[in-house]
Amino acid sequence: MSRFTVHGSERLERTIAAQLGAVRDDLLSALPRRWLDCLVLGGGYGRGEGGAARTRDGREAPHNDYDLLLVHRAGPPAAGGWTRPRALSQALRAVEAKHARLTGLHVDILPVHRARVRRLPPALTWYELGRGHHVLWGDARTLDPLVRRQLSQVHPTEWGRLLMNRAAGLTFARWVLRGEPCALAEGEDPDAFVTRQLQKAWLALGDVWLADRGDYHHLVCTRLRRFEARATEHPAWADAYRDAVAYKLAPGAPLDRRSQRAHLDELTELYVPLLLERAASPRRPTVGLLATVRHVPAARWLSLRPWAYPRERLRRAIAAELSGDRAGFTALVHGPEPFLRLWSRYG
Repeated sequence: MSRFTVHGSERLERTIAAQLGAVRDDLLSALPRRWLDCLVLGGGYGRGEGGAARTRDGREAPHNDYDLLLVHRAGPPAAGGWTRPRALSQALRAVEAKHARLTGLHVDILPVHRARVRRLPPALTWYELGRGHHVLWGDARTLDPLVRRQLSQVHPTEWGRLLMNRAAGLTFARWVLRGEPCALAEGEDPDAFVTRQLQKAWLALGDVWLADRGDYHHLVCTRLRRFEARATEHPAWADAYRDAVAYKLAPGAPLDRRSQRAHLDELTELYVPLLLERAASPRRPTVGLLATVRHVPAARWLSLRPWAYPRERLRRAIAAELSGDRAGFTALVHGPEPFLRLWSRYG
């Protein structure tokens, strides 16, 4: 069987396999198998390059979230109501909560109806899932439409979206360093949270640099080799990208506060211009009218692009917040809590 990590020991590999097996077994016990096609692990562990961290007492432990995709056929709902989708959602939430408690990791199970697999958007996330995943249960052929996707099919604005999401992480890191509330960091060591956001931001910067040169690859180790092969073109932050790759594969101790602030300042200087110049969504996305009405302030209905996709508003709001323009940030997203809700949905 293929591995979950690059550097993890066989003991850690068995631990991850056992934890994922328990998630699978609970899910199959909670739902009729006739509703299900396959359960798939994506993310870093799905690609075989998940993090292998060390705890304070020196033990090896999983570091990344468990990102799972459940392809199902539980809908359309039977005549008489939404019984099947509701039962599916309730079962997934219960399994996620249970195994988050048991593992200490975030467990996310995304349900996708089998009819939607071939129609999933041209997003980087779906391309990477097709290229690297573990089938935990079911028929692997269900994912064939994703497996056949090429990098050229990823929409160009996905790179702007990646930068926007990592810049959101920098925003959360800024709030934590200032002692401001940040729901995403609750229950976590602040230094570890900030360090992770900084390293993810450096990693994305290098990944987009490679994508702009046609050299992106879904495996981070291959990306690093391609990055090193372009040594004569390297940006000033090349060492930070190398460090970010190393951190992804084997997360180390958190940075000290002085280093955190220095990294944040440097990343802010690099990210803000990119946020302002790179779109994070197609110009004419297909989006539900009611969802758009809900998230577009009434004052903008008379603007030149009144129905602009909410992700574009997020992009500009993040640039404002990182630039120290809290008034501009608030005008766009009405404050930190509404921003977090909007980002959770559209990021």
